[in-house]
Amino acid sequence: MWNYVLSHNRRISGFCPNKPIRPIKVDGQEKRESFYTLPLEATEAISTHLDSHFPVLGCILNSIMTSKRLLVPLGTEERWTAVDGHRMRYLFAGSGPPLLLIHGLMGFSFSWSENLAVLSEHFTVYAPDLLNTGYSERCELDPTLYSTASQILSFMDSLSLHSTDILGSSYGGTAAMMLAAIAPHQVNRLILVSPAHCGSEGTARWQSQLFSTTLGGYIAKLLYLAPAAVHGYFIKRMYAVPSRALPGTVQQYAAAIRIRGTIKPLVNLMCCWRKNFDSLAAVMPQIKGIPALLVWGDKDEVVPISTMPALAANFSNVITTVIPNTGHLPYEELPAEFNRAVLQFLLAPALQSSGQSTSH
Repeated sequence: MWNYVLSHNRRISGFCPNKPIRPIKVDGQEKRESFYTLPLEATEAISTHLDSHFPVLGCILNSIMTSKRLLVPLGTEERWTAVDGHRMRYLFAGSGPPLLLIHGLMGFSFSWSENLAVLSEHFTVYAPDLLNTGYSERCELDPTLYSTASQILSFMDSLSLHSTDILGSSYGGTAAMMLAAIAPHQVNRLILVSPAHCGSEGTARWQSQLFSTTLGGYIAKLLYLAPAAVHGYFIKRMYAVPSRALPGTVQQYAAAIRIRGTIKPLVNLMCCWRKNFDSLAAVMPQIKGIPALLVWGDKDEVVPISTMPALAANFSNVITTVIPNTGHLPYEELPAEFNRAVLQFLLAPALQSSGQSTSH
């Protein structure tokens, strides 16, 4: 059976469509294949039309014509380390300066499957499954934001990462900001992808209010029994164009969520949500001088783009980038555009200037 990676699909690899596909060894022999690729504008037009008029057909064709996301992408190693006495899984790839990827709530290292190959061409990339997520150990943890940031620092210490650039998404970006405040000398630059922040959390989220109740606790337990289609509904709500979710996306996220011991820590976190952002507000002045890139999807309904200026005001050296027609997970939805924005920031420091904004 041919074991090809269809890297002609721009949404999977983020590589230039005309770039030759690297050979892969199959049965001891090098194999190479080439494919015809539609222009970006054409694929977007087709996808949008199908989503609008023939959603079922669009999902079927998307499944047939795109490659399945891999739990451990090619060129990436699955590794393990001990963090505070617990076993933590992480993905490792590349060489060069370190780059640490921190996933959001309900996510894990799989969240970065479409970014690792491109980023690892320039950096040594570390993508952990934080404790109680993905395939890391389930254990009793303090649900505070400070504790999460300390856990990430312990992960860095376990690998002798004395300083690094950090890319964090959603609540992973929130934890990255707290980490930078705790240990600013260990954070070179921050890339924050639509993170929950003090300016976006002025009022309590309904999830926080619900899961702080006894009824909410019982509802949360039912998530273990929910079929993949239910998880898929909530996952795809984070996309501006749901059919962009590659085959395997829903199944992999659902499988990790069903691991016993996953839901209770999330409920505990929801119970102290407001307290966590009060603690973050108190330390935000300490990260003002750290160079930062803020990346947002213009159709993000989880952390609206309208809150981005409030976060940007906390940094003296910040670039803001908007990826059009994407939701809360632009690195999954349009990874090529996302990868390009991140590398432009990391590889061209001369472009960093206060208040600069771009659109892709």
